[in-house]
Amino acid sequence: MHLLAGRKKTGFFDGHISLTGGTINRSTFYYDNIAFVQKKTLYIPGLTYLQMIEHGLQLRVPNATAEFLYQRVKMIVEIMKLEHCLHRKIPDYPSTRGDLGCDLRKLSIALEIVKLPLVIVIDEPTLDFEPTTSIKIIECLHTLSRLGHIVICSMSKPSSQDFNVLDHVVLISEGHSIYSGPPSKLDDWFCSKQMGYKRKKFFDHVDFAIDICSGTERPESSRVAEPPAIMQEKFQLSALYDGPEFSENHAYAFSPRFFQFYGYFQGSNLTAMECMSQLITLIVRAYRTKIGDQVSMKFYFSAVLVLGLSSAT
Repeated sequence: MHLLAGRKKTGFFDGHISLTGGTINRSTFYYDNIAFVQKKTLYIPGLTYLQMIEHGLQLRVPNATAEFLYQRVKMIVEIMKLEHCLHRKIPDYPSTRGDLGCDLRKLSIALEIVKLPLVIVIDEPTLDFEPTTSIKIIECLHTLSRLGHIVICSMSKPSSQDFNVLDHVVLISEGHSIYSGPPSKLDDWFCSKQMGYKRKKFFDHVDFAIDICSGTERPESSRVAEPPAIMQEKFQLSALYDGPEFSENHAYAFSPRFFQFYGYFQGSNLTAMECMSQLITLIVRAYRTKIGDQVSMKFYFSAVLVLGLSSAT
């Protein structure tokens, strides 16, 4: 996921990433127009959900007008369905499970998509959530995809409810892509004569796919699981495989011309006034955080008072 999002800069890796038939040009435009949501939930204790989104937007778009900020925050809140908790203050140690954890996870996603980038990469969006809770996050991501954004998620073990909502699934086993297509055709492929698997009655298709990837499940005619490299080769030779098609017309993926064509390009060079605006936003956010934490404020005030009296005597 770090490679797809362009965040991995150390180590050894090879290959290329293509989009719309063109190889991605890794430049500042690439980083400016792709969002990466990590596993760790982002929040600042003492701020409300609304303040977090406003400050996140002001930092990423420092030259925006007040009307633009209002409309964009309203749109993000509606997409992520955070209307019910906008004025909820985030505690020092918030719950990461249940509905409260779900709202925090949606807030983390909202902070990364305030610029509404073309591609959104999310690492484990539903990790440690119950199916009834995780589907709320998936529905928000589904809304983003329907608005024209490319949403890429890594999911180690999704629920059946989440799995069926996905538009496209890629199964990876030991670094090999053994299936790529809609979830509805997954059983048809692995249970075909070419693959030789058989899903038992009442056996969940998500667990069936996970067992195939892990090597626990094996074809009926074999005593051992098929190597992932062989499964990848079989899939690439099948009619289901739809590989990338390179074209000279799409040779500038994630370049300035590419983003200008799709209407997503924004300049990355900030002026002195924009940098100052970002600094003011950070100062205001820090001030609100300290003021919102009354216990810490009383402690700091008492400490300063005691130090002042002791030094005076």
